[in-house]
Order: sequence, then structure tokens, then C-alpha cells
Amino acid sequence: MTDNTKLKSQLKYPSIFGCIIGSILSKEETYVNIYSDIPKIITKIKSSNGIAKVVHIYLLWIPLPKFPPVAIALIPNNKGSDTVDDIEKLHRKLIEEIAHLHILSIAEFQAQQSDS
Repeated sequence: MTDNTKLKSQLKYPSIFGCIIGSILSKEETYVNIYSDIPKIITKIKSSNGIAKVVHIYLLWIPLPKFPPVAIALIPNNKGSDTVDDIEKLHRKLIEEIAHLHILSIAEFQAQQSDS
């Protein structure tokens, strides 16, 4: 399940990420090597109208009781209305990224029966 959610527009620099977040520019374009890069990167974001106004949220929704939806991806954009091709590219990218995480192994959940 996905949607487009409006954001409070703001830029932040959490040092743990190493880049400025809150823009639609790529991580490579907002990567901070040294702190003196921050004002230059912010100027670049503002001049390209790159502050995110909308985020495309991907939710994992398991239709079982007591399983709330879980946000698995937040992808900023400024369009607010994606084309079919844009959505298809986002879905493919997300599936490819998740496939490399190895979060869940179905084989580990095999039912065990005891002889009684």
C-alpha cells in the first residue's frame, strides 16, 4: 500500500546519515564531507526547488488482527501525482532493495510437530 502524504517542509542534517535530509535530491547530491559544505548544499537544494513537499510512503499491511501497518520506505517527491511509469520504477527499486536485506527467512518458520 502506498500514498502521497504532505510534509512540513524542512531540511535537517543528522550526522548519523551523513547527508542533508528533507530534499528530493539524491543522497550523493546532499552528502556532507565537512561541516562547511552544509550551507552550499542547502543553497543548492533551495535554488533547485528541491525541498520535499510530499513523501511517497510504502506500508507493509498484514491483514491479521493486532498487526498495525509498518512504514517500510519514505520516498520524497514534489510532484504529488506520479505517472504509472514513476510508480512502477519506485516499486521495482523498493523490491530490489528489500531483496538484498535478507530480513526474513520463510524456512525458519516451519511448523514442528511432536509425537504424542
